[in-house]
Amino acid sequence: MQSTLAAALQSAAGQDEGGGRTDEQLVWEVRASALLGAISTAYRQWATSPGSELSDLIAVAVEVVLPAVAIHPAPDNASPSDSRAD
Repeated sequence: MQSTLAAALQSAAGQDEGGGRTDEQLVWEVRASALLGAISTAYRQWATSPGSELSDLIAVAVEVVLPAVAIHPAPDNASPSDSRAD
């Protein structure tokens, strides 16, 4: 599901899905993962909170994570070692 969501997000952003760089694909997979995590958290909250509305919880969860998955250009040549302080 994560790969499908990543492709849907990429398509919704108007970016070409075919032949993308590996790091660009990673960015879309991370965005999809964040969104799926938020939905999963909302589901767990709903399952343990009698009387709660799943749709309301999902809406809140997506609103919280949306800034993190907002469509921004992927950093050029970014790698985990680039962001570490020496």
